[in-house]
Amino acid sequence: MVTNTEIEGYLARLGMPFDAVPGAEGLWVLHQPTNGDGGVLNVVVSHQPPLTVFRVKLMDVPTGDDQKVLGLFRKLLEFNATDMIGGAYGIEENSVVCSETLQSENLDFNEFRAAVEAMFLAITEHYRCLSDFR
Repeated sequence: MVTNTEIEGYLARLGMPFDAVPGAEGLWVLHQPTNGDGGVLNVVVSHQPPLTVFRVKLMDVPTGDDQKVLGLFRKLLEFNATDMIGGAYGIEENSVVCSETLQSENLDFNEFRAAVEAMFLAITEHYRCLSDFR
């Protein structure tokens, strides 16, 4: 079983800035600059054996325009069906999130890196389309 120390080592090997969440064992925030828009995606990495979960909030669900909301939900489902390899888009409370879950029993750095890169690639590719729903 991979340990929190190994997960932190994987985060360091990615070469992206990250912080351990004070007082929260097995919880880190990975900071990834977005495509030149000045924003940063803060991916929360949580290791609670037997799972390692990656989660990022992308935006709030729009309010006041039911057609816009339905369009957003449809687009998220289309992306889940066609473009998401292991992760998925979803709704948590009033936020659009992207998440990825890995089994931590035999997790190695290559699998860890692939999950992070796939998540960032999907978000980068889908960002413009999703931002149209804001």
